[in-house]
Amino acid sequence: MNDASFINPKPTVTIEYCPKCRWLLRAAYMAQELLTTFENEIY
Repeated sequence: MNDASFINPKPTVTIEYCPKCRWLLRAAYMAQELLTTFENEIY
């Protein structure tokens, strides 16, 4: 990591799902909601 990442850290989101539990639709829904809600903040 460089020093700039400590000065202005950007939040990150990681969405994981369990294929065995078949939660892909729930993970996709969560991603869609985040992208829609924060569309102006994502670049």
